[in-house]
Amino acid sequence: MNARRTSLTPSLSDRGSLPKNCHATVDSVLKDLKLYSRRLSTTTTALAEETQILDRLHYKNKNQHRSSLFIRRLDELRRYSHRTEEFQICSFVNDLRQSFFGKADGSQQKQMKGAWSHHPDEEYVSKVKEQSSCFLGLLRKMYAVSSEVFRSLSLAMQTGAFIHLFLTLIAITSKIANLVAEMIEILQLVIPVMDRLLAIFKACKETADSSQVLETHSSGPTPVPIQISTLTRKEEPLIAIERRVVVKRSKLQPDTGGERPRKKRKEVKKNEIDVIFGSY
Repeated sequence: MNARRTSLTPSLSDRGSLPKNCHATVDSVLKDLKLYSRRLSTTTTALAEETQILDRLHYKNKNQHRSSLFIRRLDELRRYSHRTEEFQICSFVNDLRQSFFGKADGSQQKQMKGAWSHHPDEEYVSKVKEQSSCFLGLLRKMYAVSSEVFRSLSLAMQTGAFIHLFLTLIAITSKIANLVAEMIEILQLVIPVMDRLLAIFKACKETADSSQVLETHSSGPTPVPIQISTLTRKEEPLIAIERRVVVKRSKLQPDTGGERPRKKRKEVKKNEIDVIFGSY
């Protein structure tokens, strides 16, 4: 894996260019970067010490065991270890922290104790994240190589010769593998922190774009008010509705208001007897 360090220079901006609601997120990001940079510094220092011991053992025994498989594996592990030292991942993280305090490099560490006054551009953070991801791939490859070295040393130790050398190399290889695993764990925490920074820049960019769109709409031609003339209609005369209450009398209720009409008596037909006696 061809992982090489590239020099990066940030473009700094003032703190006021970020919205105030993002300042707390930046404070949290700087706090996490400070913690992870210290862990990376301790781990890389220990890895450099183990690499020096491995270099000495390789130098003293490479002529005697040049045809052995384990010595070729050790040589490959040494190359990966030196490449991680040349990458200087700690300086990447420190430079990213230093950019928030107005410096493009980490020359003045004392200024990183106060409040941050600047912030880098989005492109710089993206490149730092890209380099960190590349370094993470290098560490994973190095961890796989250290596992292969451990297996080759275990097989070589079964012969019974050079036991002390093999035990020493196995101890160093195991220590290097543990340090590489710890660095992989730290970088897996550092990269999400950079994603949080990129999310802030993305949100600010979207806010700026939306405000610009609103300004263009507001600065456009003012709409002409259209007067809508209401059509006058002839007012139709209102229809007067007279409401009458009709009281319907009940048959059982006597009429006290006027005289009751008299019924006509039926005329009774007279017979012959009535005619005779009626004449007297």
